[in-house]
Amino acid sequence: FDKVEFIFYTDIVTLIIMLPFWVIFEGVMDSFVQLCQIDLLCLLLLNGVTQIGQVLFAFCVLVSVTNLSFSVFSVTKRVVVIVGSVLYFGNLVSGWSVVGLILSVGGVMLYIKTKYDLQKGEL
Repeated sequence: FDKVEFIFYTDIVTLIIMLPFWVIFEGVMDSFVQLCQIDLLCLLLLNGVTQIGQVLFAFCVLVSVTNLSFSVFSVTKRVVVIVGSVLYFGNLVSGWSVVGLILSVGGVMLYIKTKYDLQKGEL
């Protein structure tokens, strides 16, 4: 399989696995009525397209960088998403969540500094 075929087949399997759960927990009639609304169909299509784009982007990035760099990038993405959702939705944040975010950001900054120092030959 190439990357695109792999993504296609995993998405089909995911749909097959998740569709019964959606019908069971959302209700058959309510789900069908909602599915017929054009707004929901557009949102589902947008979700699918952006998910496939994100996975393709991740594959392309993973090929061009080391696993550690990709992991750091992934942590940075999660921190940005969490902070963005807190700011946008106004969710309350516990003290432990703040500590976790500070540790995540601090770890990313230390990684970037260490990588820069290695490239300059200071370490």
